[in-house]
Amino acid sequence: MLLSGLYGITDIDHSIDEDQLYYKVSQALQAGMRLLQYRDKTNNALLKLNRAKKLSDICNKYNASFIINDDVNLAAKVNAHGVHLGQTDATIKYAKSVLGAKATIGISCSNSILLAQKAEIEGASYISFGRFFTSATKPDATAVELSLLKEIKNKLKVPICVIGGINLNNIKDLLGYNIDMIAISKGIFATDNVYNSTKELLHIIDIPYR
Repeated sequence: MLLSGLYGITDIDHSIDEDQLYYKVSQALQAGMRLLQYRDKTNNALLKLNRAKKLSDICNKYNASFIINDDVNLAAKVNAHGVHLGQTDATIKYAKSVLGAKATIGISCSNSILLAQKAEIEGASYISFGRFFTSATKPDATAVELSLLKEIKNKLKVPICVIGGINLNNIKDLLGYNIDMIAISKGIFATDNVYNSTKELLHIIDIPYR
């Protein structure tokens, strides 16, 4: 399972066309992205299952890792590589009991190093911090200072992911902090040219997939 580099998160709303979703994801993967999270807060279970199956197939085609947001059981149904959980979602213990001990379990910890350390002890595969910039996806999320990134690498051993309003205009502000993963949603999938945007982001980040 890849736990570094550019981490694309699907930009879903109730009106998005399925073919457009698959096309945009394929464009990002063709450009070199190898880590995708399916995040869908608006659609019913059957539609989410069908989309997750298709996205899983697309990721397999490009040898990319596939993560499901929040839904452990959906991740199991489509044989995803893992799941990303918030603080009010399922526990790491439950996720591992369903998906297996080797499954990738990501945890959102906002701006809390204490929550991150707890998650690491419980077996989290990576920790996500953010939002670092104004986010259209989560406008009410707690703002996180870049200074936090100076502290966390000395206190955590698992890979670190940053998220929240990241795009081509501000991504360079995150460089130099020795972070492992940079998660982007609208900064990839809401751009006019997903392929070119992904290429440029990968060039700027310059974090190899490993």
